[in-house]
Amino acid sequence: MKTFNGNAIRATALSFAFLAGISGIMSGTGLIRQGHIVPETLWVSFIGPSYINYQDTAYSVLTIVPSFYWTGVLAVITSIVSTFWAVKYLHTKAGPSVMLVLVVIQALVGGGWVPDLGLVTCVLAKGINSPLDWWRKRISIQWQRRLAGAWGWSIGVYWILSVLLLLFTVMGVNDAVVLGHVLNIAGLMIIPIPLMILGAISRELINPRHGGELPLPCPQLQASYNQLAE
Repeated sequence: MKTFNGNAIRATALSFAFLAGISGIMSGTGLIRQGHIVPETLWVSFIGPSYINYQDTAYSVLTIVPSFYWTGVLAVITSIVSTFWAVKYLHTKAGPSVMLVLVVIQALVGGGWVPDLGLVTCVLAKGINSPLDWWRKRISIQWQRRLAGAWGWSIGVYWILSVLLLLFTVMGVNDAVVLGHVLNIAGLMIIPIPLMILGAISRELINPRHGGELPLPCPQLQASYNQLAE
């Protein structure tokens, strides 16, 4: 079995972690602005009743803290910590496990606006320094090359949609029409996210430096790449 530093996988996991962190800071800021009010339920709106669409589920987050203010403070702190941990330590042996704990805490204190991306980050991070033999057996060389080629544009589309998602969420606090686009954008993200994950894995699989075997027509070149991978 061969292991490697998983640069593409790490970059993909960080992309998910950044959106989860930024959205957590955004929701935490909104909660802080509502002051020292005790929530009536575990599910609260992070924009407050002063906005027309405050009851929309697009603005709902979970909290176990009996204060909007302190929920917001903890949401901002845990979001910053989880993002910092992802950047500095996600690729380490304990990185995914600690990240999972941070994601769960973030979700319980109002910072889990997109907790699914936090969980995907943890799962994907397990592959950063792990053998990918399971994937190598199930993805053909031809599909590895196709998916690896799709990784670059899929991650670009993901970031464009992420920016639009955050922008329309902020703009939609008093506009139901604008807010309606948030659901559409979230639905569109189903396209790039799987391609990002499979593309990142495939980029590592076909990389000769990381144990890949490129389907070259010349046996001599193939042998040279195999020697480079050793």
